[in-house]
Amino acid sequence: MKLSEFETLEDAKLHADTKGRMISPDMMVAFLAHFEIGRAVEIEDSEAAFAFRKAMMFGSEFNLMKGHPASVEPLLNQIASASESFKLHVIDYANPTSYPFANVTQAQFNAAKGLFASKNIEYQSGKDIVITLNADLSEKVAATVWRTESGFSAQNAGRNAHIHLANKYRIDMSGKKSGDYEVRVPLLAADFTVELI
Repeated sequence: MKLSEFETLEDAKLHADTKGRMISPDMMVAFLAHFEIGRAVEIEDSEAAFAFRKAMMFGSEFNLMKGHPASVEPLLNQIASASESFKLHVIDYANPTSYPFANVTQAQFNAAKGLFASKNIEYQSGKDIVITLNADLSEKVAATVWRTESGFSAQNAGRNAHIHLANKYRIDMSGKKSGDYEVRVPLLAADFTVELI
């Protein structure tokens, strides 16, 4: 799922993603040793245990991914000597859960959604843009400059300033043509003004 598809930042941070992975024979041996059931699997006389041992001997990876058509979870469930805690552990290992957006900031979320506070300015060549931030921001962000020529989509002018604390920030506009520009800050509550110097 993409960050822009979430309704709120909190929804994005709470989103859990599970991606299955194979378990190597060496890792399976480590699990068997940890749960002290390796010997029990070795001596069990069932078809499932035989298939399990055969996979170990030939170096096959174990597929315990939930819902995968080639998962050997049913085989693992048939091995009577395998403890329930062992089964749960290896299945959890094969299906790790992550929270890919847990550390996303409000500015990153807003940028993905195309949300920003903005101020328009009529720029004159040879001058710079000054942003006056009237109140501290909750995080450090890049204030970006966009060319807003009538009849065309806004285009990033390739100029920015990193802002955070209430202060004045200069954006070097050398080499830019006169015209209509817009300064964007990816926090909707940002309190700022823009001027030319």
